[in-house]
Amino acid sequence: TSSSSTTSTTSWEDLARMAVSAVTDEAQEEEEGLASAKPTVSVKSFLRDVSDETKLLRNFRMMSSMSEMSYYVNELTVDDVRKRYGLDLYATSKDYKLSISDKEFDEVAMFDSGDGMTVPFQFGQERMRDMQQEMEKHLDLEEMVAESLERQQELERSLAGEEEEEEE
Repeated sequence: TSSSSTTSTTSWEDLARMAVSAVTDEAQEEEEGLASAKPTVSVKSFLRDVSDETKLLRNFRMMSSMSEMSYYVNELTVDDVRKRYGLDLYATSKDYKLSISDKEFDEVAMFDSGDGMTVPFQFGQERMRDMQQEMEKHLDLEEMVAESLERQQELERSLAGEEEEEEE
């Protein structure tokens, strides 16, 4: 087993080296002016070394693992959560859905009691309509369609002219 753990450690180290190398290469290309003429965003400015911050890494690992557990909510038990994360599971979203009836369900009240991570359906629909109207104010869709049709007709005439020249 020690050789397999060494192999997996080595492969993770290789992956880390490759990632650092890619970021370093990108930074060197930018410095040398070899990057394309288009402005690019370097990922390097968003990265920092956190290898010494074990508490932060442990928290991210736990959050990632908990997110993955949401796919198995039907099989999730109180004991699983306690053993794995040291937390008490009070209810899952499935338990909650089963606990309320359709008559009791009020989407707006649900949103008001939550953390604001979503909006009630009717408000979302209103917001989408407002955004669409705002976009249409700034875009003259009829003009855009007319220009597109005109370009298409010009292209068809051009192609027809080329075909006539080839036939002669």
